[in-house]
Amino acid sequence: MSFAHDLYNSLSPHDASKPLHLRNEAANDATRVITLDALVAQHGTASAGQRILTFAGYDPAASLALGQKVASERILRAVPGFVQSAGQSWGALTPTQRARVVGFAPSLFPVLLGETLSLRDLNDRYDRAARADALSRARAASNAHAAERHARHLYADAYAVVGEYTTASQWSSLGFATLPASPADTDRLTLALDTLAAQVGHWHATLAPEAREACDEINLGDALVRALREAAESVRKTQCELAGLTETTRVTQRQLDTQDGRVLHVVRMIYTAFRLAARHDRTIVVPDLGEIESVFVRDRRPSSDGVDEVDGTDEPDTTPTPDAPPQPQ
Repeated sequence: MSFAHDLYNSLSPHDASKPLHLRNEAANDATRVITLDALVAQHGTASAGQRILTFAGYDPAASLALGQKVASERILRAVPGFVQSAGQSWGALTPTQRARVVGFAPSLFPVLLGETLSLRDLNDRYDRAARADALSRARAASNAHAAERHARHLYADAYAVVGEYTTASQWSSLGFATLPASPADTDRLTLALDTLAAQVGHWHATLAPEAREACDEINLGDALVRALREAAESVRKTQCELAGLTETTRVTQRQLDTQDGRVLHVVRMIYTAFRLAARHDRTIVVPDLGEIESVFVRDRRPSSDGVDEVDGTDEPDTTPTPDAPPQPQ
């Protein structure tokens, strides 16, 4: 029996006059919301035909106005949970119920996820440029050099000491690949730091309690794992700040708002398909919009048949404020 079906039947008392919404808080009891990258790997790349169809009715002006109303970070946080929620809802439907969800197919997920990846890239570039404006090149370069120097020393020491207390066969038996003694560049360095941290953490967890205590005494336990991960994060952060100073093409606020609108355009298509179907079959779960719910769901009032109606439609309000440009929420 599906999770959505269990959740629906567990409502007490059940209000049969309203379509069922799957909240992320409830969904997380069954499975945590996974990352955007993991969802992209799961759903793959969008087909050219589906991308063309999805944006056939796209209104750039309306989407730009909508994107100006919502902070990019809110969208980036909401989309993974929304996709997971919609996937759970779709998976719980019978073939007859799926036929009622007009305008949706799982092939829309790769389109939404691809647009969200583009938004994340633009947002990261925008943020890097903003941070870089507050840093001089000399200071950014100095920070990056210091972080890399510390990370290389820590990695070299940890690599040597771990080798003294373990054997290659132990790593092999745990399924770990051989790590380089001296990573060539910063990308390989951060990957090696993260990998060594994971290996040490896993190896430490397999030891007997008394052996783990002995490892902790000589700094071969959780403290070393944290230090390796923090060093990797410091290198990544300082390298990003330095890169922000050298980028010749900077992302404008309009570009960011436009991409916000493209993501919300696809979210609206998926949400509306489930919402309209749920008005006729109240056992159909409407996906959870999370932090962007207020963009699509406004005032609700009971209709004559007992089903909630949105004030106007489920279309987002894209009317700009007349006296001032809209601000992200």
